[in-house]
Amino acid sequence: ATVLFVAVGAIGKAAALTSLELGLMALIFVAATDGFLKGISPGWHTQLMKDYLLALCLLRWAWLSVLGNRRRSVRHSLSLPIVFFAGWVVVELFNARPGSFVVGLAGLRMWTIWLPVFFIAYDTIQSRTQINRIVLFLILLFIPMSAYGIVQYYIGLDHLFRLGPGFDVYRLEYYHGSQKFEWRPPSTTVQPHNFAAGLATVGLLAIGAAFYFGRHRVLQAVIIASVPLMAAALMITAVRTAAGSAVVGIIALLLVIRRVDLAVVAIVLSAIAVPHVTVLTEREANMRLLSIVEDIEYTRSRVFDPLKYAAGYALEHPLGSGIASGWGTGRLTDLQFESLRPEERSIAVENEYGRSMSELGIPGFVLFMWMLIAVTRSNLLAYRTATQRRDRWLLAGIFAACFGMLARLMTGPALYTWPEAPMFWILVAIAARLPEIERDEEMRALAPKPESRAVVLGNTELPWQRAEREAAACAAGRPTERAR
Repeated sequence: ATVLFVAVGAIGKAAALTSLELGLMALIFVAATDGFLKGISPGWHTQLMKDYLLALCLLRWAWLSVLGNRRRSVRHSLSLPIVFFAGWVVVELFNARPGSFVVGLAGLRMWTIWLPVFFIAYDTIQSRTQINRIVLFLILLFIPMSAYGIVQYYIGLDHLFRLGPGFDVYRLEYYHGSQKFEWRPPSTTVQPHNFAAGLATVGLLAIGAAFYFGRHRVLQAVIIASVPLMAAALMITAVRTAAGSAVVGIIALLLVIRRVDLAVVAIVLSAIAVPHVTVLTEREANMRLLSIVEDIEYTRSRVFDPLKYAAGYALEHPLGSGIASGWGTGRLTDLQFESLRPEERSIAVENEYGRSMSELGIPGFVLFMWMLIAVTRSNLLAYRTATQRRDRWLLAGIFAACFGMLARLMTGPALYTWPEAPMFWILVAIAARLPEIERDEEMRALAPKPESRAVVLGNTELPWQRAEREAAACAAGRPTERAR
């Protein structure tokens, strides 16, 4: 186990130091296999491996800036809301209400850890080839993860429990009312929720990518086949937030692209995935997912009640309670309860929009919404600006994936959990760069060829004609102009 962990860490470090593109891929890979890595080698070293790889990428990005590489990301319109939001989170670190600087540091990490990924990815992506590699990497990574998640549902997790006690974190049972649903496969992630959120993100991306790679029939076939596979794996997890956000993303995709045939494709894929999941789970997963609309009272309590509580708290405490309330996936619950008196603890808000109000106050909520609106506007503007049809398809998939993630913020910290959070900022960076790469390609296509430049400069003999004449003279033994 130790050898495997060290090998993964060494490969990730080498990738981050060799290339920022490889470093970002290594970061996503570690984030996507984090549950497996923690199982085979539990401890703080696996907890912080993602932080370590991100720090290496950030240091390399900063060092290249010192060497003179232009950092165009800081001039992008998204940089201002991101920096202002991060700055306010830093200010909240010194909020006197929490009474614990350690809790504040934990909150600082949770709110801001993945924000630098946008700047790194934006400056790293310089060509269409890089975009192709990153998109294919994400899709090809989640194909085996999806298959493994489905296999887990069939065979259980005993094969992991036999590897060591670190996998005991997977010994969970989930309940919904009187219904007991024991199996939510996590695949290689930390929790089924992380797995499902990643599937929702990459699945929506894959819909757009299938049309983007239309010139490569084999790749297109693989990507098209991956969509129902990911959909089936997503439904098997029975994670309502991810499934609901996937539906929201599909609706957003259809509204943007305005294609009836795509709606037909979505219906066909659903018709393929739903019956298989029904058979696999004996209708249990379907019943749980349908509870989103059938149990409206529960859905309302999960989405709207936290917002109401948070708004009331923000009116009483306009500057917030301080960061890291301790509630929600990835929050340091024990740390807050161990270090704070009852009157110092923040209210429980399992809704990131509401949490921004309760923790960051009214100014923080405004800055948080500014950042999210700016991201959505940037993605939509990229789609409308793109001139090539295949690029518009990819940008529509990215818009849908990111919009679906905004829906997941209603029930949890989607901008913190992994691998969805770093993938979100990478996709935002791709959307921001692709129209610019289009313009660069168009400028190169319109640029005069060497022959045209020679004529403009007044040369009666083109460069390739001169080269042929000198080669013939050399072959005949006559001196060339250069020799004379």
